[in-house]
Amino acid sequence: MCVVDQAEGLKLTGWVRNRADGKVEIMAEGEETDIDAFLEWCKTGPDSADVTGIKTVNVEPTGEYDSFSIRYGGG
Repeated sequence: MCVVDQAEGLKLTGWVRNRADGKVEIMAEGEETDIDAFLEWCKTGPDSADVTGIKTVNVEPTGEYDSFSIRYGGG
């Protein structure tokens, strides 16, 4: 299961992208319990992932997203 599948299953909106430095950046909005479940999943990620840690930053939801998508070309 990939990040998009997991986010969609939890009814989250936002995006994910691979960064040039090898990190993965995610912006996700949804219910707090769903975000918590998503963060737990992100700690290990899909089978092909090698997660060494996660860093979270809480920001005020904007409501600008209506789905969860992959963004290409990351900083």
